[in-house]
Amino acid sequence: MSKPLRVVLIVDDSSDDNYFMMRRLRDAGLAEEVVDFVYAADALEFMRKSDRPRVDLILLDLNMPRMNGFEFATEYTKLAPSASEAPVYMVSSSLDPADREQAEKHPGIQGFCVKPPSVEQLYALCAAGGAREAEDSMERSTGT
Repeated sequence: MSKPLRVVLIVDDSSDDNYFMMRRLRDAGLAEEVVDFVYAADALEFMRKSDRPRVDLILLDLNMPRMNGFEFATEYTKLAPSASEAPVYMVSSSLDPADREQAEKHPGIQGFCVKPPSVEQLYALCAAGGAREAEDSMERSTGT
């Protein structure tokens, strides 16, 4: 990946995990800015704001209080297209094959990886976010 993503959003109730992923993303030069939330509902409110920065990638935990990752993904897909532009990848400590299967079938989740993600996995996730950004940029320039 040649240039870092502008904004990566982390949604995870563990502030330690958020810090760890934030450091890995920044140290590897994968993201210019990382925004994190410990509550999924707060992240949804952020995504609803019209004056927020464009988010290129969302890294989402599965098991969180108040609203879990699947509930977040379902609500996220209901947002207006301009508010739900970023691909969502579930990053969870769950080793339950049923969780992975549910994530793979969920229309609002593009992939699943087990915590902690390796630097290589983060590169792959950010490349996917960058591909989406490049697609959107081409659509804007061609007017499609």
